[in-house]
Amino acid sequence: MKNGLRTAASLLLCLFFASCRMPPDTPLEGIGRAPSASPSPGGSETPADRLSYGMPVSEEPAFEAVDGGEAADLDLTGLNAAALYAKVGLMNASPEEYDGSTVRLAGLFSSDETKTGRRFYCSVPDAAGCCLESFEFRRAVDAVYPDGYPEEGAVVTVVGVFKSERVNEYFAYSCLEDAELFWK
Repeated sequence: MKNGLRTAASLLLCLFFASCRMPPDTPLEGIGRAPSASPSPGGSETPADRLSYGMPVSEEPAFEAVDGGEAADLDLTGLNAAALYAKVGLMNASPEEYDGSTVRLAGLFSSDETKTGRRFYCSVPDAAGCCLESFEFRRAVDAVYPDGYPEEGAVVTVVGVFKSERVNEYFAYSCLEDAELFWK
């Protein structure tokens, strides 16, 4: 019950923030819908034919995945930007449902130096490019940073086993363990 309420609250919060950034004449039922094949009367798009910021919904994958790695239970590499961002957000909100699944994800590489050492992430932006969802990943092989890694911001494909750990009643930490990392 708590996971369902948390997911519903997360989705409502996303809709709230999306509506705050949209022009006032944009109806909510148009958000996330692909542009129609036939334009509205008069030959021009309506606000319902666009995402916020006037960006059309693309059916193209968000990133060109780099080939490699084992087969995955959950392959996210073919999703467009809006669907990919939503799926990664859902996985972060309800991680217990995905524990133990092998996940293939294409996104942007980043790293961060913390008190306990360097951490590595695969991040995906939303369709508007204003927000990120990320997974930390831990490689199966020992690689020395920066030599064994791509440049910050490079497009990467990560294949790893999804693991989560409940930190408290409201927060779980997710990571792709035993990950393989591919880049061009």
